[in-house]
Amino acid sequence: MTSMPKTLYPVRWLDNTLLCIVLGLTVLRTTIIEAPLVEQFQTRLMISSEVVSLLISTILLACLGLWLFAAVVSGRLRWRKTGFGVAACVFILAGVLSAVFASDKRSAVTDLVTLITPVLTGLLLVQLLTSSAKIRLALLLILSVGVAATVQCFDQHTESNEIMVADYEADPDKHLEKMGIEPDSMQHWMYEHRLYSKDIRGFLMTSNSAASFFLFAIFAGLGLCLQSFGRKMTQEKMAACVCYLLALGVVLFGLFLTQSKGGIGAFMLGALLLVVLLVFRRAIWKYRRILGVLVLLLIVVAGGVVIGYGAQHGRLPGGNSMLVRWQYWVSAAEMIREHPITGVGGGNFSTLYTHYKIPAASETIQNPHNWILSLLSQYGPLGLIAFLAAVSVPLYRTWAFHNTTATVPDSETPSPRGNLWIGVLAFAAFALLFIRPLLVDSELLQQKASVWAAAYLVLYLLPAGVTIITFVLLYAASSGDGQVDNRNDRLTIAIICGLVAVLFHNLIDFAIFEPGNFGVFWLLVAILVAQKRNAEEVSDAAVPSRTSTRLGILTGLFLIGIVYLTVVLLPPLRADRLFKRMLTGNGQYRKLRQLAIDADTLSPNAAYKIARMFIQPFENKHVINTYPDWLQKASHYAQIAADRNPESFKPWRLQGQINLLLTEQTEGEQKQTYLKTAFDAYQEAVNRYSGSDKLHFDLATVAEKLGRNDIALNHYQAAVDIEDAYRTQFRIMYPERKTVISRLGNADYIEAKSRIETLLGQ
Repeated sequence: MTSMPKTLYPVRWLDNTLLCIVLGLTVLRTTIIEAPLVEQFQTRLMISSEVVSLLISTILLACLGLWLFAAVVSGRLRWRKTGFGVAACVFILAGVLSAVFASDKRSAVTDLVTLITPVLTGLLLVQLLTSSAKIRLALLLILSVGVAATVQCFDQHTESNEIMVADYEADPDKHLEKMGIEPDSMQHWMYEHRLYSKDIRGFLMTSNSAASFFLFAIFAGLGLCLQSFGRKMTQEKMAACVCYLLALGVVLFGLFLTQSKGGIGAFMLGALLLVVLLVFRRAIWKYRRILGVLVLLLIVVAGGVVIGYGAQHGRLPGGNSMLVRWQYWVSAAEMIREHPITGVGGGNFSTLYTHYKIPAASETIQNPHNWILSLLSQYGPLGLIAFLAAVSVPLYRTWAFHNTTATVPDSETPSPRGNLWIGVLAFAAFALLFIRPLLVDSELLQQKASVWAAAYLVLYLLPAGVTIITFVLLYAASSGDGQVDNRNDRLTIAIICGLVAVLFHNLIDFAIFEPGNFGVFWLLVAILVAQKRNAEEVSDAAVPSRTSTRLGILTGLFLIGIVYLTVVLLPPLRADRLFKRMLTGNGQYRKLRQLAIDADTLSPNAAYKIARMFIQPFENKHVINTYPDWLQKASHYAQIAADRNPESFKPWRLQGQINLLLTEQTEGEQKQTYLKTAFDAYQEAVNRYSGSDKLHFDLATVAEKLGRNDIALNHYQAAVDIEDAYRTQFRIMYPERKTVISRLGNADYIEAKSRIETLLGQ
């Protein structure tokens, strides 16, 4: 095949640059809380969390697109087979199908992009990790961030959590306002419970999230230790091994600081599996078919036992967390039963969860806390099968390769030196020191210069410094380890065990799907595949030399880019910026609010938030009869939100609230019309959230005003029954508390009981 001059495609320069960018963004994602489906502004730039996640994903996808473009244009495309490329395409297909039938199509699109980006990035990493030295740099980076995360956890354990508690106790209302939590609500109590439990979560969302990341770092460190250990331990090798062990010990300490029972249990399981595979690997491979069948039977039996126990006792064995997880799973199973083909759509679990939520359950959730149920409920059987294939096929092929190919004897060649490690470190440092402060909200950074500098030092410079220093020390120590270029099965086994441990941990949690953790997961999968490809003596698949084929590939890339920009990125980005301009008091307020709503026709968020803004003065009693058209506009925008997310109860609840406010502004027949509209709206909300005692109470109140006493009685009784069920479970979960935190509210609870007695008397 004729190729263009090398100067048109500097392969090594481009590959190394893309590798540095990908690894730098992977590090960034492990040090920020990404919640793309949470409707809030959380950054100093007033960019929503959804747009932040989409921008990071876009850069990663652009790296893949740029690599393909440059390779095809130069005629030098050599695609290294990964074993999960086809499965990734099938998962995209499942995601598109589920998005078509999803209630909130914007959430479905965003969730699909958030999940598939790490997988596609893994495909790119297989192409970029063309040497053992590059693979080691990636592992050292994971281990270094693990050390920084341990420092962060230790700080939270000894000081930061105490500061949070002190800030809350000094002015609870102001603290809650900063967190966006309504005082005296169920959300308030749950936040207070988490606050005083002093959750150790590192850089991520929860302690379980941090535990999953620590599992990645621990088994990466174990793999490096096992790889460096050989028959002839020179002083250089011994120094490298000692440094790996020290870093490993720090990260292991971080795991235990999180006090995540699931994470610690998963580590013990992974460590046991590692020992078994190291000792009995040949026997296991010899009898793999029999053992595979036995493992599948064990999984089926274990699943049956868990389901049987849960069905009999209404919970899983363990503490309060296992009680509520069983409730999540029961509701998820009902959701799957009613949406068996395509699922409800990515990111739509929380919307549909209220349809199936057990009334006694204390909270609504975004995810069923089980990765199997999460994929099955949102992406259907096709999505789950594609994910299982994407994970299991490369793991099995890697395991098979290392058991059917002779191991290369240890060599004494020194580790190759180069400047790539400087580039990797520079991009990671830039992400931590300059990009991360823009994506992590902190009121301290908005204060005077001295306070800002102190906050920057503690919140950003310290974690970045720990990561940089650890990476430099580990790299310097590893430079004398000649094992870096040797194929070592023990590193592969350790990584496989780490991936299995994380999958096991997330059978009872959702941490694996946080973008930071999911990115590291697929980085490790890519490392496994790249190791295998580097050791194989086979040629990579080359793109055909025909011009028509290459033009077809480039045209496909161009069309995919156009579709991505017009459907995925630009609509939420434009809506986000327009909404921000509207909030800043721009003179074109009326025009901007409509533009913000029209900018993203798939999203209900702008319309819902604008409707809420219009009724806030009336709720606070600040505006009476001054702007009567505001409530009409609020009703219009709430209806838009309902049309764009028809399965959500929130727009209908808002419509009920708006029409009740309208009844306060009118008299006579018009008042009755608004009251009937409020009744219909609350009925729609109850149909979508039948387990809400508050919605039943509000509906009963409106029904009674309309003279529909039989309906009012039924819904007052439903509200009391739901509250009683919740209170019974609350006492089981928290027997030490003398008072129950009411979800309905004590005043409304007493009022509902009183109205029941009155209506029964009538």
